[in-house]
Formats: sequence, C-alpha cells, structure tokens
Amino acid sequence: MRAPAIRRVTTESRTGSTNSQRVHTTLTISVRKIDFDAQGGQLHINGQVTEENKIVSVGMFHTLDLELHRNFTLIKSEWDSVTLGVVKEACNPGDRAEIGAVVLQEGLFKMRGGERGFMVG
Repeated sequence: MRAPAIRRVTTESRTGSTNSQRVHTTLTISVRKIDFDAQGGQLHINGQVTEENKIVSVGMFHTLDLELHRNFTLIKSEWDSVTLGVVKEACNPGDRAEIGAVVLQEGLFKMRGGERGFMVG
C-alpha cells in the first residue's frame, strides 16, 4: 500500500543538540496489521516499508492513517477476476451508493461502493 504519511525526523547538529520535526512524505509498505478507529473515522494500516526514500529505509515500520478523502494506492501482484469485477463496479460513479468500506486482512480484500467511488490503478 502506498499513501501520504507524516514521519518524525530527528537530526543532530555538530554540537550534539537535536532537532525534531514532522516531515510529509509518501511511503510504500507491506501490510502487517490493520486497525479501524470508528470514533476517529480512520483506518490504521501498519507495515514494513518496502521502498526507500530520503526519510525512511527499507524494513522500517510505519503506520499509515487512511481517512475519508485521503488518496492511497493499493498494490497487489495478482487480482482474481471476481475481486477485480467488484472493484470496477465500485468505481462506477453512476451507482451512487451511500456507504463505502474497505476491509483488508492478509489474503482478503473486500470493497463496497461509496458515493464518491473508488479508484483502482
């Protein structure tokens, strides 16, 4: 899964003092754990970083927080025809469904259409 993230980065000066700041980046992780926060309306996706960037190395762990109107990319090496059909149908803006949900766990992905639809890349 690839999504925008905020990562705390600590740097150390020549004098030994440290400075910590929050940095916006995009991370790609291999999903290990999923938690849904009903009160906050967020899906917390925890996993290991699979693509290195300037801020994180491959193998580090991070939690991506997905919420309404936050774009993400779901990367899957193989899609079976039934699942792909469900995803394409959920992307049809003419259906105008009133609720949307994504349920993920290892080996399982289910999608229900939402008013704004879902995009598959």
